[in-house]
Amino acid sequence: SGVRLVVLEASETPTCVHQASFRWPHSQTVQDAEEWRLAMFRLLDDIPPAIRSRMARVAISGTSASCVVVNKANGAITRNPRLYNWDALREIPETGRKAQCLIADYAPAKHVTLSGTSSLMKVVSWHLEEAFHRDEVMLHQADFLSACLIHDTSTAKREQSCFPRVS
Repeated sequence: SGVRLVVLEASETPTCVHQASFRWPHSQTVQDAEEWRLAMFRLLDDIPPAIRSRMARVAISGTSASCVVVNKANGAITRNPRLYNWDALREIPETGRKAQCLIADYAPAKHVTLSGTSSLMKVVSWHLEEAFHRDEVMLHQADFLSACLIHDTSTAKREQSCFPRVS
């Protein structure tokens, strides 16, 4: 598990002009959305200025089904992330089974959304644990990081969270 960055030169045959990565400590799974954000900016900040000045587009790929809940009005993280392998049926069995029954009313039998690790299972179980507040939205990891890029462009702000923590 870790963070990777590749910069491609736009041409007929795209060519890698810069790449960087770092891995989280071997046994650590990063369940902190703020760490995701900081890691992304560390890699972006390390792109040589000559390459950075020519960059025209950024694409972000996050881990499928890793999600976080934020306040849509101010971007504050309101619920800790649930990673791709977080399983509602294993982690919170009673709530997970309730969520699965609710989803089963709409999803075809054996559909992937009925899996304990599906994004839909995560959002329904979050809501069953504590009803979503009016301003809360669930974001996938890539959506969260994209929002950080869009709303947090200055180097000075990078030391602070674009989505501040809420106690």
